Amino acid sequence: MKFQLFTSSSDRVLSVDLLRLNTINKTDYFHSMELASVKHPEIAYSYLSTPLFGILHLNINAKQSGEVICDFDGSAIIMSFTRSGVTNCEAKEIFGSMSEKQNNIFFNDCNVRCKIKEAECFRIVLSEIYVKKLSCLYPETIKYLTEAIKNRETRVFDRDRHLNTTLEMEQIIDLFKNMFLQKKGNEMLLEAKIRELLWMQIEQFLSSRKRTDQKLEKNKKQILQTTKHI
Repeated sequence: MKFQLFTSSSDRVLSVDLLRLNTINKTDYFHSMELASVKHPEIAYSYLSTPLFGILHLNINAKQSGEVICDFDGSAIIMSFTRSGVTNCEAKEIFGSMSEKQNNIFFNDCNVRCKIKEAECFRIVLSEIYVKKLSCLYPETIKYLTEAIKNRETRVFDRDRHLNTTLEMEQIIDLFKNMFLQKKGNEMLLEAKIRELLWMQIEQFLSSRKRTDQKLEKNKKQILQTTKHI
């Protein structure tokens, strides 16, 4: 999964592999970790790259010069969070946006271009290898991710609306940001928190779908009762 970051003037600020799949057999689990606050006045970023997952934090403030362009290219599951502002994305001529305190999970198997003017966003990239590993451990829980990969579906969850990011989710994201300050010794905690955040998203989706199904069932009963009196 290659990530590239450009300014509105097409100057490339960052180009990095968020998944180091070619290092899957190496013992150095944290193969690459870079901490950075770009000298560009409008962009700050930090990222972590491992063979199985990657983490990216972006803080964009491009009020004066226009939009910043973010390109994601490759195959992976992306846990996506917009903490503030709005992110606008395009994939295969399909356009979408995500607003402040919203989240969703996507399957990326092409080039996805996001345009950001002023926003803070957070992405966790999971390799297909890692998702398969999780599906062996938790087949029922992870089935939505594996089905999306199998069917090459862009949106894993609700196609009509994003989920609302909870305070508990925000706290985990803040923990990730603090963990960027240390390179070694956090491997177990980092992976555990990724799984916890993923479960929160899945649980939130299931709860939302259950409420929708209950509402549809209630409307169906009301319609049937109404037709009986006609």
